[in-house]
Order: sequence, then structure tokens, then C-alpha cells
Amino acid sequence: MTYWAKELGYNNPSTLSSTLNGRRPFGLKIRAALKKFLSLNLSDEQYFEVLADLSNAKSPQEKIKLQEYIEEKNLGLNIESMDLEKFRVISDWYYLAILEALKMEEINSVADLFQLIKPNINYSQIVKAVKRMCGLGMITLDDDGKIDLVDKAALYKTGDQVPNE
Repeated sequence: MTYWAKELGYNNPSTLSSTLNGRRPFGLKIRAALKKFLSLNLSDEQYFEVLADLSNAKSPQEKIKLQEYIEEKNLGLNIESMDLEKFRVISDWYYLAILEALKMEEINSVADLFQLIKPNINYSQIVKAVKRMCGLGMITLDDDGKIDLVDKAALYKTGDQVPNE
């Protein structure tokens, strides 16, 4: 941090550290120094400025307005917001275990799925996961209890639309 602070023209690294950790606002001087140091192009500079404004925003309304602006203008990377349900699916290991199990075997019930994954998970977690994944359209659960993937090839893809399988 000391080296980077000196490169940006600061004698004391605490200014840079406090700013990057959100304890101090992104002032004009540090913004200019960071943009120069990072050699940002015009598009990235604009994105950086909005992110700095977002970091400095005091009210929730101001933060929402800036987040909407970022999405509306498609600033920075081509990002897509993720709702909480989708995030839960990728944040807990057992969702991926369920998907992998469904790729390998025919699953005729939640109990079958539980038998495949059970050493590290309880039955209620499996039930909740199956319901959540059905709600997101990732899997189907028929009247007989059979669980199946909706579309194996389309489940997860990278930004350039190359499947990760």
C-alpha cells in the first residue's frame, strides 16, 4: 500500500487505504491520480467516476439512482444483476451437487437425491433446494416425484455464450 500511495502522490498510505476501504470519500484528487495510474480509457473512466460517486453516496435513494444509471447506460463490463434466489443457487455447494447428480443418474424422488448427497446435508435442505430450483426453471419435478434437468446444455454459460461443460 505504501508503494502504491507514493506512486499516486501521497506520502501517507492511510489516505489511500481509508478511501479504498470506504472510510473516506473518493475526492477529486484521488480520483484523478487513480485514473492516471490505471491508464483508463474514456469508457472505463466514466464507469470509475460513477462507481466513486456510488461509494460516496450518502442516501439509499442516491445509491439506487446511481445503480440504475450504471445498468441503464451499461457502463463498465457487460454485467447482469442477479436476484437473491439465483444467488442462493450458486452460493451453496449442494445446488451444484444436485445438478451433477441429475446429470449422472435418473432421480425418482427427493429421497433418492438425498441418498446420493446425504453425508453433508440434511433432508430439509434438499427439499428446499429442489423447490427453489423448480421455481427458477432449472429442474422439473413431476407428479410421481421424478426430478430432471430442464435443459442440460443451457444451464450455465459464460458471457460469450460458450457452455462451461
